[in-house]
Amino acid sequence: MRCHAWVLALDGECVDRVAGSADLPEPEGLRHLGAPAGLGLVTSADGVRHAAWDLGRLLGLGDVAGAWVLLRLPIDGSVLPVALRTGPCIGVSALARTAIHPLPLAAFAPLRRAAIGGAVALDQLGSQAAAFGTLGLEVRPDRLLTRAEMELSARWMAEPSGERG
Repeated sequence: MRCHAWVLALDGECVDRVAGSADLPEPEGLRHLGAPAGLGLVTSADGVRHAAWDLGRLLGLGDVAGAWVLLRLPIDGSVLPVALRTGPCIGVSALARTAIHPLPLAAFAPLRRAAIGGAVALDQLGSQAAAFGTLGLEVRPDRLLTRAEMELSARWMAEPSGERG
């Protein structure tokens, strides 16, 4: 998927599905002051509420739009539904672990280092991805949100629909 100038490959272990931007409504509620990447709640067509976050903001790149990745993230022996707003999805495919190469993690924001799995040669992701350059990043969704952001998401999910504060 695209996230500004980057092409990102998400580890599929936690991915439930990918949805177009028109497939989910705008998030309910206002952004949380302590979590500028937090968007509130979105409800998928099957009625499942998800804590919504903006991937571009999480990575310090600014807002993105174009697609949603619906995730099921592990938290305290349970699963938390999270909707990650991303740039346009340019393909879905399996990626061998051998296609991911280590990077100097010091180059990334301290809070998100754990989420960067490594560099990916874009030709491994197909011709659409390769059209955007030679290297992209693998992102581990299960390591993307901080503990505080996961707890905030769980609180949003526990609130009755429409009552975010």
